[in-house]
Amino acid sequence: PPRSTLFPYTTLFRSEGNFDPTFGEGGRLLVGVSAYGGGDNLGALVLRSNGKLLLGGDCTYVNAQNDGYTFCLTQLNADGSYDQSFGPSQTGYLEFDHFPGWSTSVVALADMLVLKDGRIALLGNSEATTSIGSFVLAILLPDGSALDSTAGGGSGYLQLKFAGSSGSAQRMVQQADGKIVVAGYAAGPSGNYDFAAARVLADFSGVDPQFGSAGSKLVAFDLGGDRKSVV
Repeated sequence: PPRSTLFPYTTLFRSEGNFDPTFGEGGRLLVGVSAYGGGDNLGALVLRSNGKLLLGGDCTYVNAQNDGYTFCLTQLNADGSYDQSFGPSQTGYLEFDHFPGWSTSVVALADMLVLKDGRIALLGNSEATTSIGSFVLAILLPDGSALDSTAGGGSGYLQLKFAGSSGSAQRMVQQADGKIVVAGYAAGPSGNYDFAAARVLADFSGVDPQFGSAGSKLVAFDLGGDRKSVV
């Protein structure tokens, strides 16, 4: 497997506070995802119901057209070894730039959760010059083999912009009805950054028009609250 600086010192402690010797190398583990040896960054950590660890972040990639950062993901067994049933090549790790149609403008992972049906939702940000600050919500199949083609009109992901305002996604939650609320910040009418939230339909086809104003809301504390729609 590739070795890099992703997730340095993933560590498991025993209840008394000592390193757990059954995990990794004496309770500590250096995990690498990037195949190019570049700098990688951890964005989220999830413990799955089967005891496996899902680590998500962004890592460097290089191809004939471009280079930069992309989403990357690793799934570890309970002992810290790569789960070789996970990912497109069943290596235990994956980089999103290998998925057909994945946007090279998506560069930073902010949050991750395992949905009620086992699929994996990843929230991050796009930095394309034509869509600065757009939120990105990607849906991955439970085994990490591919993006979910039923989401985002077949692309497997949605890009959400707050009326062209710059901003950044930070967190997300899944409601009992399966809908996802994503939140972060975006530039309001005063030019200051305000709280920004949007709700995505349970089938991930788009935003929920019954939420806020056309699916989203900006909360501007300095202006008493201002709404803008997602486009």
